[in-house]
Amino acid sequence: MINFIDKRYDVLSKLEYKSKTDNSLMRFSLINKLYVDENDDFITLRIDEDFLYILNTETDFTKFVLANFVGLGGKFAKNLYRLLMRYDGTGWADYAIDDFKNYMGIPQGYRSKDILNKVINPAIEEIKAKNLMQDIRCNKKTSGRQGREIKGFHFEFKVCVNDGMPGQL
Repeated sequence: MINFIDKRYDVLSKLEYKSKTDNSLMRFSLINKLYVDENDDFITLRIDEDFLYILNTETDFTKFVLANFVGLGGKFAKNLYRLLMRYDGTGWADYAIDDFKNYMGIPQGYRSKDILNKVINPAIEEIKAKNLMQDIRCNKKTSGRQGREIKGFHFEFKVCVNDGMPGQL
């Protein structure tokens, strides 16, 4: 893991924020420290404090999504929440099977029933338990051949509206 992260830090360290107007320019690197502890499977990134201001004050949507996202424990629940929030205005989303596997980070060896039982259903339950979405359903999209081959997934959901922001960042 350390070697993997070390090779990618060059890319991460070049991420920067730039804000330019006619009279001013502001630039800074987003990530200014990386710490990896392979024994604890733990990665810590320190971001510039100026970036925290941008996250906390300029975009309420970002605060809402990020606070909810951080509150989810499972990798698949976080990925599913992120994918569905792209379509929070429509209340539905369609994903082709290969795209869905890629977006969710699903291992290659998972069969269709594994995806449903080990990924989608537990993720939906966690999202519901955190009261982030209600009436969330997943329907399989199948091929015309006896309906056995899954071609994708159709999600229907309603985002729960909380009384204010869920926590401060």
